[in-house]
Amino acid sequence: MRAKQTGKLRPLWRCLIGVVAIFLLYASIEAYQMNRAIRVHYFNDFSWPHLSILDIVGIGFCIYLVFVALFGRWKFWKHS
Repeated sequence: MRAKQTGKLRPLWRCLIGVVAIFLLYASIEAYQMNRAIRVHYFNDFSWPHLSILDIVGIGFCIYLVFVALFGRWKFWKHS
């Protein structure tokens, strides 16, 4: 799964992680818009729904996966 001496992920794994991250971000945006559409249609509530803690954690995880796909490392700090 890792390249031999650099410690980075192989390009195939990086591409797969990037695709998964983009798919998860798209799914979370769609769920948020669907939540708003249901509130408007059934409850006539035109305000934007609030993000839950799970939404924020999920978006943070997706952004982390994007960084892993871009830089190829799971950890972004160096050990002394």
